Amino acid sequence: MNRSSLVGLENSCDHLFFPVRLRYNFSDLTHSILIVAAILSIAACPFTWFLNAMIILAVKTKRRLQTHSNIFLASLALTDLVTGLVVQPLHGVMTIFMLQRKGFHEFCEVNLAFSFSFFLICHSVVCHLVLICGERYLTIKYSFTHHEMLTKTRVLVLSACAWIPGILVYFFLSRATMIPVTAVTIALLSSIICLQVLVYKEARRHEKRILACQVSEEAKAKFKGEKKALKSTTLMIVIILLFFILPIGLMVATWFLFGEKFSESEKTTVRHFVFGLIQLISTVNPIIHVCRNKQFLVAFIELLILIVTAILSIVAFPFTWFLNAMVILAVKTKRRLQTHSNIFLASLALTDLVTGLVVQPLHGVMTIFMLQRKGFHEFCEVNLAFSFSFFLTCHSVVCHLVLISGERYLTIKYSFTHQEMITKTRVLVSSACAWISGIPVYFFFSRVTMIPVVVFTITLLSSTIFLQVLVYKEARRHEKRILASQISEEANAKFKGEKKALKSTTLIIVTLLLFFILPMGLLSATWFLFGEKFSESEKTIVRHFVFGLIQLISTINPIIHVCRNKQFLVAFIELLSKKGFQEAEEIARNLCRPRRVGVRPEARKAIEMVEQNF
Repeated sequence: MNRSSLVGLENSCDHLFFPVRLRYNFSDLTHSILIVAAILSIAACPFTWFLNAMIILAVKTKRRLQTHSNIFLASLALTDLVTGLVVQPLHGVMTIFMLQRKGFHEFCEVNLAFSFSFFLICHSVVCHLVLICGERYLTIKYSFTHHEMLTKTRVLVLSACAWIPGILVYFFLSRATMIPVTAVTIALLSSIICLQVLVYKEARRHEKRILACQVSEEAKAKFKGEKKALKSTTLMIVIILLFFILPIGLMVATWFLFGEKFSESEKTTVRHFVFGLIQLISTVNPIIHVCRNKQFLVAFIELLILIVTAILSIVAFPFTWFLNAMVILAVKTKRRLQTHSNIFLASLALTDLVTGLVVQPLHGVMTIFMLQRKGFHEFCEVNLAFSFSFFLTCHSVVCHLVLISGERYLTIKYSFTHQEMITKTRVLVSSACAWISGIPVYFFFSRVTMIPVVVFTITLLSSTIFLQVLVYKEARRHEKRILASQISEEANAKFKGEKKALKSTTLIIVTLLLFFILPMGLLSATWFLFGEKFSESEKTIVRHFVFGLIQLISTINPIIHVCRNKQFLVAFIELLSKKGFQEAEEIARNLCRPRRVGVRPEARKAIEMVEQNF
């Protein structure tokens, strides 16, 4: 069944290599093919530009990857990056226009932009293949002297020249006839095949000389490395040629060999689909680099870790300081929140606020410097400031965990007398000591050896866990006494309130311990347990990533306060909206109330009355 019955007219866009009509009669089959082409273009373009950008960034930032062959591959990746940023989106837009049954005259500019960019990219890819094959041939044939023949400057100039001829060929040859363009393309493809044959012969000659023991051990080792790179290059070239030759063969068969058997709409659809398949080369290329070259895979992982770390630090720090400032302000301004446990939480929030204002921005700046390939000596002051502030905040957090756990234990064990034991002044003094104690530990212990610092930290964490176990046992003892009716109603009600606060505190402590112990376990495994399996740069990046994960504790803490403690949520609403307590409590109740779908109005009213009474 046809989707359009409009008569085709000649198109006014004269920069195309094939005759097109203003409108076509697209059948159900051609319509389905166009849908597949649109999905391929739109789905592939983000992967194309991301993967190729990573290839370019890896070669740019990793000195060990800056070989001549990898520079050519990075230049090819730049071509593929343009495909992902320009060609594939234009192809997707054209496909959508065709699916909307728009005539070519309605998107002539888009068609022209696609034709130019597609031709330029294809020509650049083919030229890069010639350069890569030529470089492989020189590397295999002249193993020790090819660095003099092929310098870095010449490599960059040749890579630039791979773009320039495409523009000239497009403007001077494509306007007249397709024959010169086809001849140039066939000549380039033939050069690639010829060079690959020469490379294969040269590799075979080297292998025979190695078997006959006619080369030195140094030349033998060098050839093995070049042969491994040759296999990856050959695989990439074979795949690219297949993605070129097979689709082009399909298009030639449809348009020329059996052109009379296909309608104009079918030939146009095939051509459009073929152009989409050819663009997939740009998505496949970086995948081959990563799968076949371990150095690229390692560089990819390192860059991804640094990029994720930078994003986490930069995105998290405004939320960190804002949320923790709100917690401090809530405890400071709302008298009902000024309990001993909440004062400790506000002191912990002050630590987290410093993390958001100082530590996370410094960590983000350091990550950006590392991505720019700067050495630590170039940002030594930033590194020193980060090290001091990070150590101080981490030490303060761990000390606050001990204080909070101790306060919870005393509150549960001595329900009626803990107010005399833990006064507000003592709470503030102990919170200040949690900060002050970190400074001498940093200056006196960390400069000699890390062992005292590690032992001290493990002692504090063990104390936290031990106190939590005692709190749990004491809570279980109280529950048994309640079940046996051995305590008064007042003590029962007081214990229920303390138990609810205990659950929130326990959740905070468990989250903090997980964000401490798991990242530090990863750091210990990388640096000490399996240190010989990782390079210094890999261990440094893992350490940097672990420090970024630990800082996320400061972002998560205030979220737990708000989610687990309704009073904090009410205080937040009061501060942000300037509403009274009753109005804020009503808003908080509406926010926390679960939606009841399918409940009768009478039952809903009864539930609301119960909630209000509660």
